[in-house]
Amino acid sequence: MSEPLFTNKSQQNFWIKLIFSASLLAAIGLISSRREMKALFTFKIRHLWVGIVSALVLYGIFRVGKEAANFLFSFAPGQIASVYATKTQLDTALIGLFLMFLMGPAEEIYWHGFVQRRLVGRYGAKVGVLGTAVVYALVHAVSMNPMLILAAGASAARSPFPTVNGRQESSLAGRLSDAGRLDSRWRLIFAKP
Repeated sequence: MSEPLFTNKSQQNFWIKLIFSASLLAAIGLISSRREMKALFTFKIRHLWVGIVSALVLYGIFRVGKEAANFLFSFAPGQIASVYATKTQLDTALIGLFLMFLMGPAEEIYWHGFVQRRLVGRYGAKVGVLGTAVVYALVHAVSMNPMLILAAGASAARSPFPTVNGRQESSLAGRLSDAGRLDSRWRLIFAKP
């Protein structure tokens, strides 16, 4: 049974903490990027197609990664199951709404719109993407769950912005359309470990 959104126990609720931290990170990213706001939120229809392809590729990576981890590591199934266990703390419909409209976009705004843009601008695309993936994975180290840490690093290790005809797009709106981030979130909500 899911825990009500606001109770005395809500301080321990993973989702309440995630909603707060995602909102804070999005605010930091937006405030820090306010001079680039117009460029960040320019949307082109091709971003949607890049997002769909990205979703399929990321789904494949996660699917193969899960099967390989389960085969190679005896601890993997339990760690993967523990990620799915958080969905018992809140109604799954609410989790889906929060993931789709708050946490997913908030993470894109902060990690790709702020952190990755600056690392790529300073050190180039390869170092910027790798640096963002490493930092994003390390943020998940507090979970003490190697499978979650690896999945976080893999999901963050993407091109900083959609690439069309060898040219990087600078729009965060294109990143927000990246359904690849949503794939693992929907599996979290509806799938069994």
